Amino acid sequence: MSDGHWKGLLHSAVYAPQRWAGQPEILRRDLELMRKAGLNTVTLAAGAWPWLEPREGEYAFDWLDNALTTLEENQIKVILCAQGQVCPAWMSRHYPGAVRTDEDGTRPVPGASGGLCPSHTARRKKVREMDEQLARRYGTHPAVLAWLVTGMDLPCYCPSCQKAYRSWLRKKYETLGALNEAGGTAYSDWEEVNAARPDGGNLCAAMDWDDFCAYQRAELLHLEGEAIRKGCPQARIITDLLPAQGGEEADLTLTEIRPDWRAGEDPSSEWKQAVRAAFAYDRTRCAGRPFVVRQKSGTKCLRPGLLMLSQIQAVACGADGVEHAVWRQLPGRLDGGAVVSRNGSAETRLFRETAEAGQVLLKLPFVGGMGTRASVAFLYDGHTPAGLTALAAAHRCGDPQKVILDHYAALLENYVDVDVLDPSADWSGYKVVAAPLLAVFRPDMPKRMEEYIQRGGHFLLTFGSGLTDENGTAVPGWPPIGLNNVFGVGVEDCDPLLAGQTNSFTYDDQTYPAVFCCDILRRTGARMLAAYEKDFYRGQPAVTKRPLGFGCAWYLGCHSDAKFLRKLYADILKEAGIPHLADIPYTQDLMIRRRTDGKRTCTFFMNFSSRVQVTAGHRLDAYGCAMDTAWAQE
Repeated sequence: MSDGHWKGLLHSAVYAPQRWAGQPEILRRDLELMRKAGLNTVTLAAGAWPWLEPREGEYAFDWLDNALTTLEENQIKVILCAQGQVCPAWMSRHYPGAVRTDEDGTRPVPGASGGLCPSHTARRKKVREMDEQLARRYGTHPAVLAWLVTGMDLPCYCPSCQKAYRSWLRKKYETLGALNEAGGTAYSDWEEVNAARPDGGNLCAAMDWDDFCAYQRAELLHLEGEAIRKGCPQARIITDLLPAQGGEEADLTLTEIRPDWRAGEDPSSEWKQAVRAAFAYDRTRCAGRPFVVRQKSGTKCLRPGLLMLSQIQAVACGADGVEHAVWRQLPGRLDGGAVVSRNGSAETRLFRETAEAGQVLLKLPFVGGMGTRASVAFLYDGHTPAGLTALAAAHRCGDPQKVILDHYAALLENYVDVDVLDPSADWSGYKVVAAPLLAVFRPDMPKRMEEYIQRGGHFLLTFGSGLTDENGTAVPGWPPIGLNNVFGVGVEDCDPLLAGQTNSFTYDDQTYPAVFCCDILRRTGARMLAAYEKDFYRGQPAVTKRPLGFGCAWYLGCHSDAKFLRKLYADILKEAGIPHLADIPYTQDLMIRRRTDGKRTCTFFMNFSSRVQVTAGHRLDAYGCAMDTAWAQE
């Protein structure tokens, strides 16, 4: 992050000094350990409303005053939390409707994060009052770097939210007839419309509910941001919402991730977890504003080296800082993952590795603010979760999200940088665009794809693409809708492959499995690169390619293994003229990422396995990493 407020990389932790307000020796020890660990920032007052306003209208700021003063004296900056997510116990007693309602009509235990009703008037009023109090008191405090507004409210199904949902639908569709036509429903009155069930199978309704929840989150972010900026007009707002999730008004993004290291099938490899984390980072980076990563502990203890590696990975993928989810183990909690255990010792492996990582981050201030120059765009729709749920329900053949991550991993295994974009973004300048399982097409998508390919781009679509319009409504015709003449194929049918079922095809003299499902394609101009080898559609195309203008349209009608995907993308990248980040052969579990500011380039080599790897002139220990720096030639 390099914008006049902060230079270099943030190394932060979530700190809860209110839990030890009467034990100054613990606070002194924490500051000593923070200096040793190389922390330059902490997040304060997360979920602290019960301590800030223990009784309605009675405020207790002494502990926060003391913490801010002491942190400033120790040159540690503060990200101060707004209080819209966790309410004090008196809120649920005085205003029972402020607690959200689950789908089954029950209400969760008061005090849970995300446990408030987003529509409740008293909740909004009290949140605004609390945030205004904080902003007036601390808006100009020299220690305060930014304000964190978390917006991940869980859906609420109370009558007020149902009413607000119907009002939102009226504005979108205007008439009940238009809603019925889009969703294939037969409502006779608006009062019959209720929130979609998560597993209801109606994609249109699921997408509408997702969009409405994003609208509610955006409203709450605006409410809290307005309250904070009332007391501090120059406040910088951080949120955990991407713009597509309702976070348009924020200045920075906080990405919270739990990679769950050591939870994979292969005990010697953390590759799958690393791919999942990298995908989240790339998607956040491409939202167009700086971001910080908060890393939560997984189910199991970290192997030696993984803490450092996971933090370097976040930075390599574009983060301008990393944050530990818990600084000191909290009273009453038995889970691990805190940097400092209850006894306050600096002689634990986790603390030593945190301090080592902190020293490395302090040596990389020039990386903060650097960008990534990718030639490959990977399209991922904000509606994808709802679309994938419907796709999985329709096909009953596996996890669609895994298919998407497999494609993304294959690009990383070809050692290229990748931008993960919303389809509505501008991807016209990329040499290659991959769009696996892009089920929802906005009205302009077919035209944009055709123009992109005509101008020289390489575009890959897969099965499960072009199934519906932007409302989730199935459109007559052969998928991919509006692109049969561009890709030279049309999907006549789709054969789901259930657990244990496979087909096969041969590509470039090598036989690969066909899994998940098989599109039964009718060719309308494409060249067949591989054909299915089993069942009644034996001999029909599985992989096709159609040159168009100066570019090429590729279509993959099934899913396959990592070896095939790596090979397919290698061929596409070669034809598009995209160089690798390093001129080395494929090395299992090796991730290479690059950041640059146009003058200096930093290339990161990361080994996500328990094996020692020697590559690109570096010896990488188990879960080790290295970095090359190069200056642009004048």
